[in-house]
Parts: sequence; C-alpha cells; structure tokens
Amino acid sequence: MRHREKITWMKQWAKKYGLRLELMGTCGFDRYCVGVMYLGLYPVYEWYDKDYNRIDNNGDVWKPEDAYHKNPEVAVLGLGKGAEADLYEWLKWFDDNGFIVEIKELPLLFPFPWHRRSPAYFVRMVRNKT
Repeated sequence: MRHREKITWMKQWAKKYGLRLELMGTCGFDRYCVGVMYLGLYPVYEWYDKDYNRIDNNGDVWKPEDAYHKNPEVAVLGLGKGAEADLYEWLKWFDDNGFIVEIKELPLLFPFPWHRRSPAYFVRMVRNKT
C-alpha cells in the first residue's frame, strides 16, 4: 500500500470514531508525534484505578517501537513518513483485533449553575467483545 493510501485509510478510520488524524502533533513536553485525537486528547489503550491497578480488559496491546511511552496513548513519536507508517500499522492492528474507540463525558466536579466550563472527556481504545 502506498503512503498516500495509508493516510487516506487512517483519516477514514479516525472519522468513523469521531477522531481526527493528527500528523503534526505534540505529546508530553512538546515532543513531536503523530496520532489520532478527540478534542486534543489521544485515546488511551490501558487505564488504571486509583491504586494503579490496571482495570481495562484489553490484554496485551502491540505497540510500535516509537510509541509514546510516558502514557499509554495512541501516539507515535516523530514526524514524517516513518512515524506515519508506524501509526498506520498500529491503527490497523487495533482494527484487525476488534478494538473500538469509546468517548465518555466525565461528570463535572462542581456542577453549580454559575460554573461554566467545557466538559471533560475520557477517550479510550476498547477491545470489542462481540
């Protein structure tokens, strides 16, 4: 598959889940990366409870060598064709292994009428068990 076709596939995959393909992004402390995003958030593929016990049911998740490593986010460090090709392989792996994207609005901590702030979201990859 040509590189342009991979970009088209990634855009379509992201659109299917309400995400956008980010080819000029940053993660962590302004490290350049590529990934998919929802309102500035990269989906996570692992999540934990308050005691740091892993609580998702995703099992082992394959990651490219240059996957962002400080948080379990779907982002690949670097820019350009190499990073984009790695992201394509990762998204294709998620697709081939039955993952979907779940976007959940988090409740407001202070739901007072005068408190107007944008809602917060939790965006995650979930292995679909159907």
